[in-house]
Amino acid sequence: MTVEVAPNKPDVIYSWAVQDLTDDITGSANKIAPTIELQESGLIRDEPIGRQYYNAMLENLTLNVQWLEAQLALAIEKINEIEGS
Repeated sequence: MTVEVAPNKPDVIYSWAVQDLTDDITGSANKIAPTIELQESGLIRDEPIGRQYYNAMLENLTLNVQWLEAQLALAIEKINEIEGS
């Protein structure tokens, strides 16, 4: 059996767009979820992505990384409990 070594955890994991802000000039939110159509198709050639969609997607990645880290911490805690008993 071959054991693969996991890549090193990055030194920095950015939290992105975790604050709800409003643009002073336009009054628009700094992030909005992409439409279902955009989520299903993705971007097509030469289609720009709006900053609000971009911020929302990066925030979603931030939240998912945080959730995964929490799940890993719980799993490690459970393993330590089992090994300690």
